[in-house]
Amino acid sequence: MKGISLHQPYATFIAMKWKKIETRYHSRFKCLVGERIAIHAAKKVVPITSFMCECLPLNGTYHDIVKINNIVRFMEMCRGKILCTALVTRARWAPNIDFDFRKEWNKQAMCEVAGKFLLFLDEIEPIDPIPFRGHQGIFNVPDELLIGGKNGREN
Repeated sequence: MKGISLHQPYATFIAMKWKKIETRYHSRFKCLVGERIAIHAAKKVVPITSFMCECLPLNGTYHDIVKINNIVRFMEMCRGKILCTALVTRARWAPNIDFDFRKEWNKQAMCEVAGKFLLFLDEIEPIDPIPFRGHQGIFNVPDELLIGGKNGREN
């Protein structure tokens, strides 16, 4: 299976099915359309921004604060691991100007999408985190590592 690395918290947000569009400044990932790919959490963590928080399905309750704290702990534990697989259903450049779907795509990408290349992710399947050394670009993940469905291990 092919895999791509994302900085945390983006990889975790995909595994939680909150982020359904991955963005890049290049179109080299276009070849992944129609493929199920592994989502790898890189060791690098970028700060959670207010824009990301606005995209989260939270309403500011005590339980949401606990949930965010647990997500932060999960992100720290899951750096350098494969967190899920996803089907890339389509890919395209987002216009650099205002367009009809921009607000919705921004929310699904958890960032500003204008002028970026978009990978639309569907059928996201979280797995037990699997330690793996990711790489920039597209890399191969041995199929036997992902055998066993959602738990990521052979039964």
